[in-house]
Amino acid sequence: MSVYSIISSVIIGLWAGLFTGLLTDEDEVLGFIPKLYRKVLGLTENDGLVGWKYTIAKPLFLCAVCHAGQVSFWSYFLIFPGWQFFHHFAFVVVAMFTAHEAAKRFGTWN
Repeated sequence: MSVYSIISSVIIGLWAGLFTGLLTDEDEVLGFIPKLYRKVLGLTENDGLVGWKYTIAKPLFLCAVCHAGQVSFWSYFLIFPGWQFFHHFAFVVVAMFTAHEAAKRFGTWN
């Protein structure tokens, strides 16, 4: 992996940790995203996210590792020309590990 790909992967992981934790909390800048998701699905604040609704919400804003995995998996195809399995795999793993550590540091890891 090149230095550029490692830095890109770490940035994605840090973004995921911040986005799913601090930035989407109720009174934060992106706190409207969970509310908008519930509104689109016709759910109230007291309704739980179960089944497919939880499955969709988890990588969107509930889980830092899931968010980092999805963002890094799909952004790899945009950032790097040509596909190499092991490079792609390492890119995703570094992003997910960084998101895990960021979520622990920011106090959002359950």
